[in-house]
Amino acid sequence: MHDAPPRRSLSRALREAAKVLLLIAAGLVSLVLVGVPMLHIYWESGSRRDRADLDLRNIELACKLYGRQKGRLPGSEEGLGALVDAGVLEVLPVDPWEAPYIFSVAEDGHAEVSSLGADGKPGGDGSDADLVRRFKLQPP
Repeated sequence: MHDAPPRRSLSRALREAAKVLLLIAAGLVSLVLVGVPMLHIYWESGSRRDRADLDLRNIELACKLYGRQKGRLPGSEEGLGALVDAGVLEVLPVDPWEAPYIFSVAEDGHAEVSSLGADGKPGGDGSDADLVRRFKLQPP
């Protein structure tokens, strides 16, 4: 007759299974600890740009409301402070990177409101890219 291979005890098999499960759990915890902060950085970058885009749209609407009240856009010299002085905005907004929005009026009558992005410098790529909103005051 053949001798049967020795059998492991149940307690030893359970200990080995517990070790494997512990390694899997440690791997998942490590993945979460590394992955979540990386996702947060990615989402935060996008959400800051989304907030800046929304701010630029709101500033455009505030400029148009100012234009209806005054018959013109604020001048480059007056800047966005004119919107606060006229009561169109409660406070002068700053971009998500704590820098003031840039306002200018071109000779063709188009206004431009912009943010220099995360790096605070002109140009750039990705989250460092400038955000620009250009618009013209429509006659009433």
